[in-house]
Amino acid sequence: MASFGEALKKGLDAHKRAAEARKEMDDVLAAASAEVATITGAPIALRFETVERAVREASNVEVLMGIPAPREKITALTARLDTGPFVPLAEVTFGELGYPVRLRWENRFDSANDRASFEELLKAILEHSATGEKIAALITGG
Repeated sequence: MASFGEALKKGLDAHKRAAEARKEMDDVLAAASAEVATITGAPIALRFETVERAVREASNVEVLMGIPAPREKITALTARLDTGPFVPLAEVTFGELGYPVRLRWENRFDSANDRASFEELLKAILEHSATGEKIAALITGG
């Protein structure tokens, strides 16, 4: 006979573990944000957030009819000024238990399975020239 109570206990435990992993990643982002703000002199925060993007460009017919291109919501790693503007740095997908976290950025697909590998992945993203360009543009408003 099925034990629905045991199944629920497992589900609640999985939820707790996923929340702990997400909190751990948020702590890493907060520490990285403090260092980024110190280096840039700008109040930049790195964080996960839901953003909207175009799925594709509008077709000629859609443009003529005034119909916007279809859009989708994704979870992204962003760099955001406290005044509001932001730039997406990577598309993010979380595993069922928080880890592995998969990041798609600059035609790369990487994943992290724990705090240490997430820190290393974040360092790799921050040292990439495309990230430097995005953050510089965010700071200058260009």
